[in-house]
Amino acid sequence: MLYLCLHKISEFKNKNMKTNFNLKIFWSICFIYTLINVNGQIPNNVIPYNGIPKLIPDSLSQFLISPSFAVLTHSENPIVKSANSCAPISISSQTLGYIDHSSHRIITIEDIDSNACSSSTPNLYLTKIPNLLYWDSLAYGDPKVIQMGDHIVLTDSNASSTITYYFIPNETENILKISFAFVTQAVPYHDNEENGFFRIELTDTTGNFLTSDPMNSTFYYIPPTVTDPILHPCCHNLVNSDSCISNNITIWNDWITIPFDLNQQIGEVVRLRIIVSECVYTAHYTYCYFTGGGINGHINAQINSLDSTILISAPFGFTNYHWKINQIDRPEFDGLFQFSEYINNSDTLFTCIVNDQVGNPITLSKSVKYFEIIPDFSWEQLTDENNYKVQFSNLSTITDVTNGENQTNTEMNLLWNFGDNETSNDPNPIHYYSGFGPYQVSLTVSDPNQIFIQNIHYEVLLDELVKISEQTNFSNFKIYPNPFKETLTITNSQSSNPVLFEIHDIFGQVVLSGEFENQTEISTGKFSSGIYIVKISNGQQNYFKKVVKQ
Repeated sequence: MLYLCLHKISEFKNKNMKTNFNLKIFWSICFIYTLINVNGQIPNNVIPYNGIPKLIPDSLSQFLISPSFAVLTHSENPIVKSANSCAPISISSQTLGYIDHSSHRIITIEDIDSNACSSSTPNLYLTKIPNLLYWDSLAYGDPKVIQMGDHIVLTDSNASSTITYYFIPNETENILKISFAFVTQAVPYHDNEENGFFRIELTDTTGNFLTSDPMNSTFYYIPPTVTDPILHPCCHNLVNSDSCISNNITIWNDWITIPFDLNQQIGEVVRLRIIVSECVYTAHYTYCYFTGGGINGHINAQINSLDSTILISAPFGFTNYHWKINQIDRPEFDGLFQFSEYINNSDTLFTCIVNDQVGNPITLSKSVKYFEIIPDFSWEQLTDENNYKVQFSNLSTITDVTNGENQTNTEMNLLWNFGDNETSNDPNPIHYYSGFGPYQVSLTVSDPNQIFIQNIHYEVLLDELVKISEQTNFSNFKIYPNPFKETLTITNSQSSNPVLFEIHDIFGQVVLSGEFENQTEISTGKFSSGIYIVKISNGQQNYFKKVVKQ
């Protein structure tokens, strides 16, 4: 049936011939056929991408590698479409791959498209690479775009082209951000069925649009004409468009960016199709340029403890930012994608209603809890076969102070930096050093949402302790905490006789001495901050331990 439709259409490849009733009938039959045969499954040679991929690979050949998350298809025939339906378009007549780099290529060098000129402004042309504000070079590298389709007609073997992506949005990549431009020709004697078109559509794997309103799951444009002046009911009005009059009117849309909100599709497979097709007679072109990828579609909150402010940020790239705090409008922040204000622990819900550049609304929200964090830790050098083994202990506290509450919270995120390019997230890690140091050790503490962040650091200098294998008489002694503040405790788990101790300052002077059997708690409130040496003697051998007063 599809072959019959295309064969009949080929008989009308005369750009001066009006469409007659018979051709209308054949278009209708073809359209019904394609609706029935929309492929609603993931192809066997496709493995969906986890997250949202960058849409532009390093080479088009990556689209031809199996398995892949993207499929490139083309046809020498135009794509059958309806004059008034919004249903996903079938590409069943297309075959895998592409013909040559004149119609499919990756562009990395700035250039102009001489076909996309302006009738009103001399020397104004469409640029092939957009000016992308806040382009994520770390994630996507230097800006690059794909050109799909070209201006060659009649003899062209690429009358229609499609790139189909399959991916699974996740918590960190849940907004698809596409920047695109396209060039098409509006032929006065064509109608909506006959003219070429450009289309972006997002569906699930069964071919259903992601939203109840197809306009929020697509961008669709078929140029209106004198014969059919009413815009297709599922097409968008152009933004930043211009035209150039030659044999036919060339209409081009300058670069725009559309973010598609996919938060409701997290964990589900999404199908993205970008489609271009010439007119039904393959006599008038349509082609496009595009680039893009995934961004985090959440409001971000971050505390600045230095000036007691909270910074609230929404994803960049939308229009008409409208902010609410605790469901109350805050017009002073409207139009801004980020703002800061002084911390108010009653401001717990931040909402931003945004629109993309064609008017599609998206609502973003962020719930915030407020915490007071006091970071602290201690360390103790352990005596065993490794002379540089240190036990670190987290002493930090975190308190939930939202709405004036004071609830102790045991859940916190920890990041240790041991000062030797090694890190850990363990609450009380044991770390092995390669030498005595000193090492600048830091502990960063944050709330479960990593909004409130505090850190503290100490200098750790290790002693040349007696190894247990060389001397076991002191393995039962412990000196803690280290660092210490008001008290320092010395314990002996196997006491049989009194043990002498001395505490020396860094000049070697004895600042305190005494004796104990099982345990002694030494009041150190009058000690100055700094390094001290604890000497323990059992009458036969001496043991030395370096401690720090905070």
